[in-house]
Amino acid sequence: MDETSQEGRVERIIRSLMDEWASGELRLRENRILFQSQEDVELLNAITGGGFLWDVQIVFWDDLMLRLAKLTDPVKGGRGREKKNLTVQLLPAFCCDDSLRDEMQRLVNEAVEATEFAREWRNKRIGHTDLERALSPNPEPLVDSNREKAQAALNAIFAVVKAANASMRGVHLSRRVVSYPRAAAFITHVRQTSEALRYIDSLIDPDGSLPITDHEAASRFLGKVGREVTLKEVRQVVELREAARRFVAPADEVNR
Repeated sequence: MDETSQEGRVERIIRSLMDEWASGELRLRENRILFQSQEDVELLNAITGGGFLWDVQIVFWDDLMLRLAKLTDPVKGGRGREKKNLTVQLLPAFCCDDSLRDEMQRLVNEAVEATEFAREWRNKRIGHTDLERALSPNPEPLVDSNREKAQAALNAIFAVVKAANASMRGVHLSRRVVSYPRAAAFITHVRQTSEALRYIDSLIDPDGSLPITDHEAASRFLGKVGREVTLKEVRQVVELREAARRFVAPADEVNR
C-alpha cells in the first residue's frame, strides 16, 4: 500500500494510535507491579528511600493521565485550533458508510467519557495549574482517579482502535502487549540484593547481637573469607551490614 495515499495515511494513524495505547497499557502494568503490593513498596522504600519512590509513583501516574487524555483529545488543538492531534476522534471521519461511522462515533464517545477524569487531571494539575484551586484554602478535589478507572479507559480506547483495524484494515487485534519485564525485573533485583545482604550479615553476626560498627566482627569475617584486614575493608563490611539492616530493622535501630 502506498503510504502517501489516503489509505496509507489512515493505516499509519491507526498503527500510531495502537502504539500509544500499548504504551499506556505498559505504564499501568508497571504501576501495578511497583505499587500494588505493600510488601514490595516497603522493600523499595528500604533501598531507595520513601521520598524517591513517592516521586516515581507521581511521575508514572501523571504520565498515564497524559497518555489517556491525549489519545481522546479533540482533533484540532493549539492556538487558533489549526493544529491536528493524533487521537481516536480522527477515526469516524475515515469510515466509508454511515452505519460504520455511527458505530465508530459511539465507541469514540465512550472512550472520551471514560477518559474525562484524566483530562481533568491533565488540564487542572499536570499540564496547567488551575488558578482558583491554587489560591483556594479549601480547593475542590479533582475527580477521583485510580487503576480501575485507568484500565476501563484503556479498554474503551482499545475498543475504538480494534474496531478501526477490523473495519478499515481487515486486521483483528489481540490485547496481548509484549514488553521487557522492566518493573518486575527491578523488584526482583532489589529482592535478590536484600536477601544476599541479609545472608552475609547473618554470617558475620548469626544471632544479631553485635553492633553494626563492631570492627572485630568485621575483621573475623574478612579473615574467614581470606581478605586482608585493612581499615578500608573493615569499613566496607560495616557499610554492607548497614545496608542489610535497612531491610529488617526500623531506622532508629540501624546505627545501634
